[in-house]
This record gives sequence, C-alpha cells and structure tokens, in this order.
Amino acid sequence: DDLELTTFGYTPTDGREISMDVLSVAIEEIDDWEAQLFWKTSRPALFGGTGSIERQEGLSSRSTGMFALYWMAQQHDYPRALIQYKKSQKRLATYVGQIRKNLWEDGVVRPQYKVVGHLHGRFGTRDPVIHNLPNEKEIYDLYRAPEGYVILYADYSQADMRMIAHMADDDALRTWLEGDPHAEAVKVIRKLTDKELAVIKKERPDEYKKSRLAGKAVNFGLMYGRGADSLAPQLGVSVAEARVWMKRYWERIPDVKAWIDSRVDELLRGEQEFIGPFGNRRRFPLLISRQHISKAAKLGVNFPIMSSVNYLTAIAHIEVVEELRSMGIDTLVYPHIHDSINVCVPLEYAEVGAEVVERVMGQVPLDNGFDTIDWPVDVEIGTHWGTKYSVESSPLLQH
Repeated sequence: DDLELTTFGYTPTDGREISMDVLSVAIEEIDDWEAQLFWKTSRPALFGGTGSIERQEGLSSRSTGMFALYWMAQQHDYPRALIQYKKSQKRLATYVGQIRKNLWEDGVVRPQYKVVGHLHGRFGTRDPVIHNLPNEKEIYDLYRAPEGYVILYADYSQADMRMIAHMADDDALRTWLEGDPHAEAVKVIRKLTDKELAVIKKERPDEYKKSRLAGKAVNFGLMYGRGADSLAPQLGVSVAEARVWMKRYWERIPDVKAWIDSRVDELLRGEQEFIGPFGNRRRFPLLISRQHISKAAKLGVNFPIMSSVNYLTAIAHIEVVEELRSMGIDTLVYPHIHDSINVCVPLEYAEVGAEVVERVMGQVPLDNGFDTIDWPVDVEIGTHWGTKYSVESSPLLQH
C-alpha cells in the first residue's frame, strides 16, 4: 500500500526499488514506449475525464507513463480502456504491420533465420519475427497455405522433458513420459494414488484441470530452475508447502536433480563454457558472484536441452522435406519453430504427407544418438496456421 510509483525511466522519489511483482504486471499490460505518440495526443482527454482520480505521491500530475497509467487503471474505466486500445494497437503494429512491411511481391513473407545469438541455443527469425508470436489463433491465422495446399504442422510431444530424461538418464522420468507426466507430478506433490486422482478427474473435472496445470508448472518450473518462492504464488500454496512439494518431487526423479546440480558444480569449479551435443557453445566468461553463478547455472541447464531439441527438429525438418520431394510431392518449406515444423503440400497428398512427417520426425532423434527414449509426434492439418485439426478429425479430408 505504501509503494510509490513513478513514471518509467525515472527514479522513485524516496529511492526505494519498485516491487518486481508490480513491475512485471505493469510491463505485461503496458509497454508504454510503443504508444508515446498516442499518449501525448490523449492527455487532455485522459485528464479531463479522470480529474477525480487520487494521485500517488511521486507521480507527475500529468504523467501517462507506465506506472502512472497502471496506477490509474486500478481506479478508473478510462485508463483501463486505453490499455486495451494500446494492446490492440500493438497487435496491429507488431504483427499485421510486420507482415505488410515484409511482404514480397508474390504475397509471401520469407523470414530470415538467426542461428546464433540466442541465450538458449534456439533459432530466431526477423523480417518478420515469427518465433515469438502470442498464442492467439487470430494472429497465427494471418499465415495461410496457397490455394489447393494445406499446412502440415507437427511437433514433438513433451520434447524438453524427453531430452532431459535422456541427458539425465532418469528411468523414473522415462516411466512418467509413457503416460501423462503432469498427472504423475500431481500424484507426487499431493501424495495421491492413481485411484484418488481418477476420482477427482471423473467427479471434479475443474479441480483436476487446475491440478494438472499445477503439475505442469512444477515439471517445467523445477527443471528450469524455479524455486519455492517463485512457484508458491502460481500454485496457490505457501512457500513452506511449496518446499515440501519440491522435496517430494525430486525424491521421485533423483537422477534429473543430480544432473541439474552437476551444472552448478561445474560452474563452481571454474568451468566457463558448456558445449551442446551438436557442438554449439554457451560461454560464461565472467562469474564474479553467487548470483551470476545461479543465473549461469539455469542457462547451463536450459541450453543443452533447448538447443538439442532445436537442432533435432531442424534436422527432422530437412529430412521431411527431402523425403516428400523424393516421392514427387510438391513441398513448400514453412517455418521450423523450436520443437515443431511446418510444411505445405497439395491437399490430395495431405494424409500421405502426414504419415511421412510422423515417421521421419520420430526416427531422427534415434538416428542422432537420442535413443534412450521414444519421441512421439503429433501431426495436424489446416489451410491456416492457427486453425488446425488432427488427421482423423480434419474436415478437409474425406474419411
């Protein structure tokens, strides 16, 4: 309650740091730098319509910066409406605008790949950026197949978890991955039996859905370095209870915990470089504090997992295209995004293409030494990138 907010880019009047929880919400809702012109032209309307809003000490009386707007949005409908307007404007400028800017004469965008420079060893794109699109159907549907063609979209199921199970050689995690690993995590942290979880799933489906989301948060959060302080608010439990859950979790997959700890040990011994299975490197030349080591250790875990999945998927993408073309199928190369690929084939080859994609993608990890675990592949079909169906349920195909 006594937090002093201030315009972004300035220091609070009393020198205190702004809570990162408040800051993260503010940044998520208001990326003010993108809307400076709009805010400047809106100031008369803004302050004419919100004159009764209580000002917070430390704010300029006519500030429309990030923190000022966030503060006012808690008290008045008009700033909240401006935030929603800004979000729409951002989508228009960032996504539709980028497509218009980079559209070729034939009506196609051709993103340029960046294969180095990303912290986690993944690829990126520019002109336009397509690797970090928000998970919204309407934005993905801006991209579509040519007339008479369909997009085959395929991704590895739980790719990162499978990669860490392979690297840590953890049999327990491999067993989890034969079923639903997020449900398995729920049983561990809540000390539930199979029967008890089945009853919750049948009789209280909303509770089951929330529990499974909690299991997913624990699976990915703990494997990528989140602690009890970070997980507790998301899980809706106390920090002390989150620590108990973490202890139960690591007791069930000890080899993963040992592998993660080994990354920290290597850094403490002075190791300044991690080399991924495909020869790509992540360097840590200057580690002068425990905080630096902690951040580097998280990257040391993320890097080999994410980069290996990225390279495996890129190899699979190339081999899928080569296989389809060797069969005489006109195949257009669509983007490879982290653990998923996209190719475009004529509609009449959709089912055959889907079979090839699933078979080749499933075999590539085994051929490249990642053969201690299966790599199931999910394939979907659609004319638009955001509207996809399974092969069995696709209205595009006659069954």
